[in-house]
Formats: sequence, structure tokens, C-alpha cells
Amino acid sequence: MLNSLFTFFSKENLRYELLSGERVPVPYRDLLVHNNHMTTTLEKFYGQPIQVEVKRQQVTKSLYQRYSLLWLPKVGVVEIGIVEMDLSFFSDGICEEILHGQKPLGKILIDHKEPRDVQVDNYFKLQTCASLEKAFSLSTVFFYGRATTISCKAPIKVAEIIRPQGVKHGES
Repeated sequence: MLNSLFTFFSKENLRYELLSGERVPVPYRDLLVHNNHMTTTLEKFYGQPIQVEVKRQQVTKSLYQRYSLLWLPKVGVVEIGIVEMDLSFFSDGICEEILHGQKPLGKILIDHKEPRDVQVDNYFKLQTCASLEKAFSLSTVFFYGRATTISCKAPIKVAEIIRPQGVKHGES
């Protein structure tokens, strides 16, 4: 699952190591090790609504793939989200909002009261690369994230990579 999501995000060969939740270091653990939507977790952590910028989306028949940056003013990008889902299982209203790209996916599902369950498949430590450094506007050695399946009418596969904690936009 991670390889197909990462390939949609970047043509670089992303190198990662799978981790147990216990091996995810603090403070990343507080943001990653749970079965909630990352949108609500990040909004609670930062105390403000998350903005989204869809960088690339593709629809092939009913398969939808999207790579987006979730960001906050004065903080910068706080998450890279990569999504793969089958749109044919969802209402026209949900599909329109997803394709419009103005809200994070989790927020759309919550707003539409779509029955769902977030299950973490893996946590990972990702070696830095040009694509990650460009997206986050910073240079670091590792990024941490998680792969989840949002179970609803059809499974939604998601990879979420978060900003190194304590690093602001433009800092290294």
C-alpha cells in the first residue's frame, strides 16, 4: 500500500522503515498513534482550522488519487496527505467536495456524517528527499508518518506524513 501511495506523491525512490507505535518518538507519537482523523488531531494540537492545498489529483474511471498539503498560516505545511479511493461508492455531494479540493478529506467525511472507522495499518520513518524537503520547506534527516485505512462504504487508503515538531516554515 505505501509504495503505491508514495509513487503517486513522488517519482523519487522513497526509503522508509516500518515502526511499531511504541517506536514512534515523542512528540510525533502524540500526533500519529491514534485511530482518529489526522485533520481533527492537527486542529486540536494547533488550535486552529487546517487549510488544504491539493497539489495533484487524478481520476481514472472511479479510482481517485490525491496528494495534498495541509497547512496553517505562520506554521506552514503540517502534513502531506496522499489518498487513494474509489469514488463510485460515495454520494455526489461527497465526490463534488473531494474533487473541489477545498477541504481535507477527513473534514468532508465528518461534515457529511459518513459512517467510518480509521484503522492504522503502519507507522513509518521516512528518509528525507528533495520532494519532502520542498513540500515542507525545510531540510531534515527523517520524517514520520502513518498509513491508514478509512473503512466506510469502500476502503480509503491514506498515507500521512507530518512536519517535524518545533520546526517552523522556512527553518532547517
